[in-house]
Amino acid sequence: MDICMDCAVEDSVDDKRDAVQLVCVQSLSKQVTPADLEVGRVYPALKDIRHVSVRIAVDLVKYIYEAKLAMRMPEPENIDACVQSQLYSPFYATAAIVQNSS
Repeated sequence: MDICMDCAVEDSVDDKRDAVQLVCVQSLSKQVTPADLEVGRVYPALKDIRHVSVRIAVDLVKYIYEAKLAMRMPEPENIDACVQSQLYSPFYATAAIVQNSS
C-alpha cells in the first residue's frame, strides 16, 4: 500500500495491509455521529468529506509511526499539520483577463 504524502511508508506495509485497513475503518467509524445514524446514514455526511479524510489520514500516519513502518524520520512534531500540508486544494486564484491593446 502506498501512502501519497511526505510521511511515506516503507514497502513492508503491504505485509500489514489488514492492520492498515482496520485503522482506516476504525477512524471512519468513530466519525459517524448519532445525528448521522438518526437520519439513516452509516457514514459521515458527504459535506464533511474533507475533514473526515484528514482525520483518517492522521490516524493512519500515527499508526504507521507506532508500528515502525515509517520511512520519514523523525516523526513530525505535528502530524495533523503534516497531513494538512499535503492536501490538494480545489480552490484556484481568479485569473485576470488581459486584453491586448494592439
